[in-house]
Amino acid sequence: MAVRWRSSVVALTYQELGFTDPLSDYTLPAINDIDTPTITNGAVTVAVQARDASQTLTSMALILDGDATYATSKVNHGTFTPTVDTWYTSIIQTDGDTVLSYIYDTDTAASPTLVSGGFQSKVAGFEGGTLVQPWFFFGNKTSNSAVVDLDFIAYWADR
Repeated sequence: MAVRWRSSVVALTYQELGFTDPLSDYTLPAINDIDTPTITNGAVTVAVQARDASQTLTSMALILDGDATYATSKVNHGTFTPTVDTWYTSIIQTDGDTVLSYIYDTDTAASPTLVSGGFQSKVAGFEGGTLVQPWFFFGNKTSNSAVVDLDFIAYWADR
């Protein structure tokens, strides 16, 4: 899955990009606490790039949960925090139980640059045999508005 996005606000926002199994409520995030991390909202199998500016960890992390097969885990994307109104392309790729995660600064679309800490992976962190859906979620922890622009969303699967 690949998503090119930008946000007008990064303070007190939260986001999730990747894959999850069906959720109980599609207006709520799948990650309850990025610091610990804990999975909620009916999710059992998760592979997402997540960020919650209201938590202790305010930078992006790869959050994984593999049902009963693998415990919930977190791999920090370095200290990457988005910059207001800058275009990024986030890519999550699953290969069996392995997850690859990339974040590129694509503000200059013809010259994408991997952000510092922008590539992370986790072997044996995700139950690759579980049916999952693409998941892209942005939320705001305040009553102030935030505009999220999407340039493209692409997802694919091997047959």
